[in-house]
Amino acid sequence: MARSTTTAKPAGKALALVAIAAGLSNAAAAQPAAGPADAKASVPSTAYESPFAGYRSHADAKVGPWRGVNEEVGRIGGWKAYAREAYEASQAAQSGGKPQPVAPLPSGHPGAKPPQ
Repeated sequence: MARSTTTAKPAGKALALVAIAAGLSNAAAAQPAAGPADAKASVPSTAYESPFAGYRSHADAKVGPWRGVNEEVGRIGGWKAYAREAYEASQAAQSGGKPQPVAPLPSGHPGAKPPQ
């Protein structure tokens, strides 16, 4: 059997050496000026903003005496008045802003019996 040997041409070797040298010089130029462990390296400034910066603490609402508040609610129509306001607002939104008239509700609970 015949043995084949491959030998690189001198021009090919020189070209390979030039390519390697160029690659090494580019790699050296791409290194950062200061490493992360360098204590004298300049560091960009940072700003910290607390997630609680705009926080407002809870404050209890001022309430009146419960008897007076209950009497006021009864005077304006009780829970039915609030239900009517919500209903009228929803009707106004559906009809393009024009509220539909609603018949006034009778005062008092229809099943309630007056005290005897």
